[in-house]
Amino acid sequence: MRTSSVTCLMVATIVLASAQATSADLEAVHLTGSLAQTRSLEPLTQKLPTWRATDLEFIAQADDFYVAPYRDNHVTLGTPNWTWSVAVDGELYVRAYNGIRATWYQAAVRERAGQITAAGMKKLVAFEPVQGEINERIDAAYRARYGNSRYLDAMLSARASAATLRIRPAE
Repeated sequence: MRTSSVTCLMVATIVLASAQATSADLEAVHLTGSLAQTRSLEPLTQKLPTWRATDLEFIAQADDFYVAPYRDNHVTLGTPNWTWSVAVDGELYVRAYNGIRATWYQAAVRERAGQITAAGMKKLVAFEPVQGEINERIDAAYRARYGNSRYLDAMLSARASAATLRIRPAE
């Protein structure tokens, strides 16, 4: 039995033995094997699938975008946090309004996996911090989508820009 299979079996046993296991916990246990690869140190771009165009379109148009990274136990999802999202070049991006000090951002970077909820869908995802030129295109997408919001300047600030994440489906 491979190490990841043993780990998955051990996690499943612990969760199933707990009287407080939720359906999200059980779903996470079922997918632990695929999510474990998102926590590795290898680049995410080589392992994860891309968004289906229809899913990305629905998510990008939704006003009800919530992000919930896993907690330290790698099984339980954290509290969902509402935030803005944008699609750029077929990828999904979010920023933490409070920058890198936002607890959900820190959990997303640390755990590299979690769940999003948007447009009536729940998707297990992988998180990847991004820097560089892509942030200019993300800024433009934020301006196009949220141009009338009084919070736009904060989301375009250096503080929020430093806390930009690419979100990819986990499977």
